[in-house]
Amino acid sequence: MSAVRFATREALQVTLEEWCLKLVDPISKYRSGALRVLSGSTAVYLEVQEFGREHFGVLVTGIVLHQVPRSDELALELLTSDQFNDYYAGAWAVSGYDDDPSTFRLDYNLCLFANQLDQVEFESAIRLVAHVSDNHDEELQAKYGGKLWSES
Repeated sequence: MSAVRFATREALQVTLEEWCLKLVDPISKYRSGALRVLSGSTAVYLEVQEFGREHFGVLVTGIVLHQVPRSDELALELLTSDQFNDYYAGAWAVSGYDDDPSTFRLDYNLCLFANQLDQVEFESAIRLVAHVSDNHDEELQAKYGGKLWSES
């Protein structure tokens, strides 16, 4: 399958929604244009990002855990363990909560250059992020606490 060239953010968002519906149904769509698909005990969010005036990216984010107690041990394990770094693409990310600075959300992210993107590449990114997020969430929860996305 050949890559599709996207001239506008809107064109990219419409195509991503069509590709998502071929992959899984139902999907959720937010006012911002972001999409959500469910996979096991996790959710994968897709958000178009603009880089300058003419370049687009698609941020594919799997929610691994939320409300995780802050832990240097968890950060060290994610950075150094082969078990969590044996993927060719993507990165672990943490984000804090303003209302509770003692906890954070743990995600697995992958960003695609989206000016030219094909459906197979897009689907592969979703599958990888869903696989990593869903395969590690319960193990990390048992060791470090927090809640699965499905426990929201």
